[in-house]
Parts: sequence; C-alpha cells; structure tokens
Amino acid sequence: MKRYCIILLLLLIAFVSEAQDNSDYIRRGDEAMKAMNYSLASMYYDAVVVVVCDMHSIKQLTKIWQDNVAMRTDMNNSMRRCFACLDDEAKKMQDTTSIQLLVTYYSEGIGTGKNNEMAEYWIQRLDEIRNPSITMIRQNGSAPAREKEKMKFFAGYHASLVAPFGIQVGGMGKNAGWYVRFGSNLSFQEIQYECYIENNHIQIPQLEKDDENVMYRPMGNTKQTWLTGSAGLIIKVISNTFVSVGAGYWDRQYYRDYINVDDSGFDKSNTSGWAKDKNRSMNGLSVDLDGYYTINRKFYISLGASMMSFKYVYPHLGVGVYF
Repeated sequence: MKRYCIILLLLLIAFVSEAQDNSDYIRRGDEAMKAMNYSLASMYYDAVVVVVCDMHSIKQLTKIWQDNVAMRTDMNNSMRRCFACLDDEAKKMQDTTSIQLLVTYYSEGIGTGKNNEMAEYWIQRLDEIRNPSITMIRQNGSAPAREKEKMKFFAGYHASLVAPFGIQVGGMGKNAGWYVRFGSNLSFQEIQYECYIENNHIQIPQLEKDDENVMYRPMGNTKQTWLTGSAGLIIKVISNTFVSVGAGYWDRQYYRDYINVDDSGFDKSNTSGWAKDKNRSMNGLSVDLDGYYTINRKFYISLGASMMSFKYVYPHLGVGVYF
C-alpha cells in the first residue's frame, strides 16, 4: 500500500511539474506576441501543443499563421499538430470552439488540404450542437434553410492611372454584393474660353469675334481634369475570390495655356491664360471589370480595368477594409 502511495505521489508531482511548464511556456508565448516576436512566440506555443491540446496556444498559432505569410513554411508541422488536436476535440468532445477553428482550417487549408465540403459539414454540426432542434428536423428528412449570412460593408481607396484619388464603398454577402466608386485626379481649372488648334495656333472664337487679326500660340503646357463614377455588382467565384462588373460615367476636360502674339509673332505681356480644348475634352460611358480577393473577411484587394467609350482602357486597383 505504501508503495502505491509513493507511485501515486510521484505521478502527481510529475503532472503538476508538467502543468507548470506548460503555463510558463504560454506566458512566455504571450509576452513574445506582445513584443511582436512571432517566431519566438510560435516556438513556445508549439511546445505546449506537443504535450497538450491547449486551445489558447492553438488560437495564437493560428493567428500567427494567418498574419505572417513568410512564416507558413516553417510552421507547417505546428499547424498539422493543431489540426490533429482540433479534429480530435471536435469528434470526441463536440467542443464548439474546436469546431469553429476546424471550419477555418478546412476553409483556408491550414494544417490540412483545403476542403470546402468538410468545412460545410462542420458548419452543419456546429448548427446542430447549438440548436438541437435542427438535428431532429434533419433526421425527419427536412433540412431547414440556413440562416442568411449578414452582409458586411466595406470602404477603401481606389485608384486608376487617370484618377489616382478615389473611394469605393459597398456591401458583400456570402455570394454576392455591390459597389459604388468615385475618382478624380484633383486637378481643377477655372476657364472662361474654349479653343481648338489650327495651323499650330490656338483659335479662341470668343476672343476673336471682335478682332479677326488676333492670334494666340500654345505655350506648350496642358492640364487635364478627370472625374469618374460607377456602380456594379460583385459575384463570388471561389472561396475568398470575387469578380465585379459595373458601368458608369467619365469626364475629361483638357486645357491648354496660350498667349497673345503680335503681327511679328512676338508674345504680348500679360495676355496669357487657359482655355479648354473642346476637341480633346470628352466624356461618355465606362464599363468596369475587377477581381477581388478578401483576407479573413477583414480586408480586400482588387485589380481591374475600365473601358471608356469602348475605346480607351485604363487599369486600376483598390484596397479596403470590412466593418
């Protein structure tokens, strides 16, 4: 009897010692996370997961893997251990936290191959655990419609070659969404006259109507004012990847600076100004085509192009956040 008590005491001491070590590793991992030393943090958290399926350590390792693409190759073994823990906890204990993370692992291919069918399976299991009535309905052969995913709104910066300053707002549901965007080059010019080029001279009808002999030459400087606006629909293609198609309106005002010249061709002082080149100024319909990639339903990046009046094509890009 005494021998058994000694063995039990030794096992208890070993268990307490191991638990203390794990707690110390978790604390050090949290300190490394605060210091943004993610490599050191992942080492401490992984040391815990090797011994026990600690959910805090698994969550932290998952966050490091999602936020640090460059570390993913070195973390493959750690994430496989995390996946094995989550899979075991989800199957044996029906733990909702484990199941939620397991859905993420299957959806993003963390520690295992990406598998949307398995992600969907665990989403359904999570619904059944949280709402037992769902299980009863499904067993009777009538599966209820899943709750519609709420639309998440987004806002971001949108830029093109012609309109580098722009904004984009919209909403994104599970499979579809919408957007509205506006852009400009923030180059505005107050003008009084319109002009056109003829024989290397600027013709300004409003100034020439009272003096047929007046002549203006272009000084070589030009400006453009761009305004764009469009709206469209966003459609899901595959996980985290969307495409959008839209239409809108664009307007380009083209300006030239000029100066009055005398009969000998010399410039007259204080006679310069700006006029809108009506032949180069134009506007019309635009058509947008973009691709979107979302990151954890928190951020997005987009890349696409706009065709203006079915003649001119300009690329553009955007970045933004969901809220």
